[in-house]
Amino acid sequence: MRAAPVYLTRTAPAYPDAAPFHPDQEYPEYPFRGRGAIAEQPNPAYAGIRQLLRLAGLDAGRYGTPQWNPLGTLVRPGDRVLLKPNLVYHRHPGSADGWLAVLTHGSVIRAVLDYVAIALGGSGEVSIGDVPLQSADFDTVARFAGLDAMRDLYRSKGGREVAIHDLRVLRVVANDAGAIVQSQHVRGDPRGTVAVDLRGTSMHARGPDRGRRLRVSDYDRSVTVLHHTGGHHEYCIARTALEADVFINLPKLKTHCKAGVTIAMKNLIGINADKSWLPHYAAGSSTSGGDEYETASIVGWLRSVTKERLYDRPLLHRVVRTVGTPLLRLQARREAAATNLPPEASPIGGGAWRGNDTVWRTIIDLNRILLYARTDGSMAETPQRRYLALVDGIIAGQGQGPLAPDPLPAGALLLGENPVAVDLVGATLLGMDPARLSQIARAFDASDHPLITGSPEDVEVISDAPDWSGGLQALRRHSLRAIAPVGWRGSVEIVDPDAPGRQAV
Repeated sequence: MRAAPVYLTRTAPAYPDAAPFHPDQEYPEYPFRGRGAIAEQPNPAYAGIRQLLRLAGLDAGRYGTPQWNPLGTLVRPGDRVLLKPNLVYHRHPGSADGWLAVLTHGSVIRAVLDYVAIALGGSGEVSIGDVPLQSADFDTVARFAGLDAMRDLYRSKGGREVAIHDLRVLRVVANDAGAIVQSQHVRGDPRGTVAVDLRGTSMHARGPDRGRRLRVSDYDRSVTVLHHTGGHHEYCIARTALEADVFINLPKLKTHCKAGVTIAMKNLIGINADKSWLPHYAAGSSTSGGDEYETASIVGWLRSVTKERLYDRPLLHRVVRTVGTPLLRLQARREAAATNLPPEASPIGGGAWRGNDTVWRTIIDLNRILLYARTDGSMAETPQRRYLALVDGIIAGQGQGPLAPDPLPAGALLLGENPVAVDLVGATLLGMDPARLSQIARAFDASDHPLITGSPEDVEVISDAPDWSGGLQALRRHSLRAIAPVGWRGSVEIVDPDAPGRQAV
C-alpha cells in the first residue's frame, strides 16, 4: 500500500454533551436539513471533521453545496460499511469523566455516520461495532457514546437501520478485586467469525519461538497457546469486518502501556472476537525467554502466576492479592529505581513495558488480515476492502493508557487511508518517536502483504494548523509532549525535536 498523505486539523478540545450529537448549524449537505436536528450547544467535533474532509480535498468542486459528498469515492451506494470506534471499557479509575480520554467520542462517530449515509444514498448497510474487554459493560459504553440515540435518530428521521454490534464471543463479570465471578459465551457478531491462520507469514513466526509462553492478561492461556503453536498463528475475526466493503477505523489518540501508543493500528485488536487468540506478551522475564517483565525475581514470578491461575478463583485471588500487595509494591519500587522511572506502578508487569516483543507482532498481523483476508479466511494478494482512518484526538489520552490515561486536551483530528502512515503521524504528534515503536517501524518490513511501501520520510503531513503545517519535522517541534506510560518513560519520547527523525528499522 502506498504511503498516502495524512491530514491533520485542530479544533476546540471539547465535546458536546447531548446525544445524538447534532451539528450546531444546518450545513448545506446535512442529511437532516429541515427536520429540527440541530444542536443548541457548539459541536466542535462535527465542524472539525467537516473541515478535515475539506482539507483532504474530497469532492472539492461541490463543497458548500447540498450535493457535497466527501466520502463518495470511498463509499458507494449498496456498500456494506463498518465503523469501528474504540469502545474498550465502560469506566475510568480516576474521574467520572475520565472516559473521555478512553473511548472514541460519540460526536466523532455521529459526524462520520452522517457522511457515510450521504455516500450510501439510501442503499447499502452501515453498522457500528467493536470487541471491548471481556468485562466491559457494553450497554454502558454504548450509552456513553450515544449509539442508541444515533440508531433511533436514523430510524425515525433517516429511514435507515444502523446496526450496533458487541462483537465479543465471551463476556465476564469481575468483582472489585478483579477476579472473574461469572463468564458467558454469547453470540457476538451476528454474521459469526472467521478463523484466519497466517502460519509462516505471521510476524510471530519471524521472532523467537515463544508459543507456549504467549499470554493475554485475564484470558485462558491454553487457548492462546493452542492457536499459536505447531506452525499456526491463528486469529478469530468478526465476519462483519471481513464482509465489509468499506472499513472506517475511528480510534482514540492515546498512549498504551504494552504497545507505547494506540492509534489506528492497535485499534484493530477490536476486530478479533475472542481475545484469548491474541498474544499480548510472553510469560516470564526477558532473561528467561519471556517479555512479561525485565528483572527475574520471585515476586515477579508470583505476580505472573497470580495473574494466570487465580483470576477465575475469586476467594483465593482476593487472599493472594491482600497478602502479596506489600511485596508487589516493594518490587515496583525496586524496578522503578532500576529503570529510573517513578514508582507509580510496576513498569514491567504483564508485558507493560518497552521490552514487550509480542503485542506489536499481533498488531501488524491483524492489520494485514483486515486488508488482505478474504471472507473464507484465506489471504489474497491484493487488498480486499477499502479503508479509512479518522482519529479522535480532540481529548487524547496520556500516561497509563489504554484504560487509565490522563486526559490531554489536544484538539486534534487526523485522517488517512494508510494505517501505518496515520500511526506514524499520530505518534509524532503525541511526542513519541515512531522508530522506537515496533508496530510502526516494523510495518515497513518487506512482506507478501505489505501495509506500506517506501520509508517513513515518504509520509506527507498536510495540516491547516500553523504549528503543524511543516510536515513531520514541524510535528516533532510542536508535539503534544504527552506523558508516556510508566514502562516506556524515558525510552520512547522524542528527545531532540530539531533532529531529523530516525529511520525505522
